[in-house]
Amino acid sequence: MATKVVFITSGTSFTTPSDLGSSWTVEVIGAGAGGSNASGVGGSSGGNYARVSSSDASHFTLAASTSYTVAIGAGAVNTNGGSTWFSTTGTTPTAVTNGVLATGGLIGTTSSGAAANTGSIGTSISLGGAGGPNGTAGAGGSGGAGGPSGAGGAGSAPYTVVGGGLGAGGAPNGGSAATDATSTAGGTGGGPNGGSGGTTSAAAGNGGLNSGGGGQFSTGSFRTGGNGGTGNIWTQTSDGAVAGPGGGGSGASSTATAPANGGNYGGAGGRQTSGGGTGGQGIIVLTYTSNSGNFFFLLN
Repeated sequence: MATKVVFITSGTSFTTPSDLGSSWTVEVIGAGAGGSNASGVGGSSGGNYARVSSSDASHFTLAASTSYTVAIGAGAVNTNGGSTWFSTTGTTPTAVTNGVLATGGLIGTTSSGAAANTGSIGTSISLGGAGGPNGTAGAGGSGGAGGPSGAGGAGSAPYTVVGGGLGAGGAPNGGSAATDATSTAGGTGGGPNGGSGGTTSAAAGNGGLNSGGGGQFSTGSFRTGGNGGTGNIWTQTSDGAVAGPGGGGSGASSTATAPANGGNYGGAGGRQTSGGGTGGQGIIVLTYTSNSGNFFFLLN
């Protein structure tokens, strides 16, 4: 039997395909938190991942050509990320017998980086990476999203005194944590393709595929933190689009530059002296067996 994949990235309801078979998996990722608008904050955490499958001992029931209620977590600005969920009852799920839910990331504060959020519902859950700690004069990096391969990597710490680098973003989906900043450079984003740390002569690098952005340097003209990267956990080959958890944003930006944004579902970079970036939105992925003989991807 063929396998099909559906990405659900918008709307409040979803009608299952007419060829839905008896074997299926519903996976959800919460949105990343926005970067705080406060100065010298800790990093935000990435969205959580949760899954329920028809093969699990306890699960809800799906029927073909049936409408179900969904919620796609909104990518946050200066606040926590929204939860993403799929429900068979029309309301927010309370157990795996009526749905699956992944909570969004949490925003960092002036006293600490954000911990991974709790409260997700699924038979398999991977937490988003925690945000890096706050510093005397700089922000921590944000965490990457959880994914099917594991928890998101944590954001890193800024240098401890004025004049050093800021934290970098962690990688998603079981990826590595970012490295801490030093007196001469921002932290390096979590890999495999993490952005480079900014220095007095070079801006921080953006995160590559499935990786976090590099941390900025807090003095000089190169102050922009690197944005988180895209992800390719699930790929729609028919039009080249990709979906899946990307990296977290880097630590911060200055008044003269745009703040760092989270990658797909990662937390966003916080503030040094300007507003924080935007966390990535949530996603729902339905994978199922079909009685049709073809293999293809759908995009809702």
